[in-house]
This record gives sequence, C-alpha cells and structure tokens, in this order.
Amino acid sequence: MSKISEDERMKFGSILIQAELAKEIQPDSLCFRFRDDNNETIKKIRNLEELSSALQELSFDVIIQHMPSDDLSVQDQRKSLFLWIGYILGDFNLAAKLYRIRSNPSLSDKAILSQTVTTVWNRLLNYLEIDVYFQQKK
Repeated sequence: MSKISEDERMKFGSILIQAELAKEIQPDSLCFRFRDDNNETIKKIRNLEELSSALQELSFDVIIQHMPSDDLSVQDQRKSLFLWIGYILGDFNLAAKLYRIRSNPSLSDKAILSQTVTTVWNRLLNYLEIDVYFQQKK
C-alpha cells in the first residue's frame, strides 16, 4: 500500500502527472525536432531531460528559431518549442515562462539563452526531487 496520503494526492496530483510526462520517452511521432534551415533534424528530443541537455549543446541560432516571439497561432507548430512543452509534456507553466523570457525585449541573446537553459534545468530538478520524495514514501 502506498504511503502517499489522499491529501497529498489531491495537492500534488497535477504536479505528479507533469513530472511523469517530463520523464516519459515520447514516441517518435510526438518528439520535438530541432531543425536546420533545410528542415533537416539536428536533434530529436523525447523528454525534458533530453531538452535540458540539447539546450546546453545547441547553438543559440538553432534554439532561438524554435522559440517564436510573435503570435504563436501563425507559427509552424512543429517548430514551436513552447507548444511542444505545453501540449506534449503538459507543462503550460514552463512553456509560458520560456515564452516570457523570449519575448522580453530588454534581454540580450546571451541572457535569453542563459535564462532558458536555467529555467528548463530547474524544472527538471524540481521534477526529479518530487519523484524521489514520492518514491521514498512508497
């Protein structure tokens, strides 16, 4: 029997779901693909951990072209990192945070990249901590 109380399930339910989705290896059809100017896949991302690593490896120019700062409705949805994070990983809060970082006109390219990497890394660590906490309670 699980040691997770009903109150904890109610309180942390959506976070637990997000943490699970963040770890889950997405099927090929739901992977995010960083693409070059010729629409060739540079890097395929299957979960939040792979995204965190890719953001530290790829160039700013590759990353930024997948982070549109204008109206998302007119963007090629396959190229929007924000939409993938929100709809596939189920983390609309993270998607919104990254969108705000990208849309801030006072940030330099270096600051956008740094804050993006840090935000994704912190979210991944939060999910790993939550996972460890609830694994210990089982």
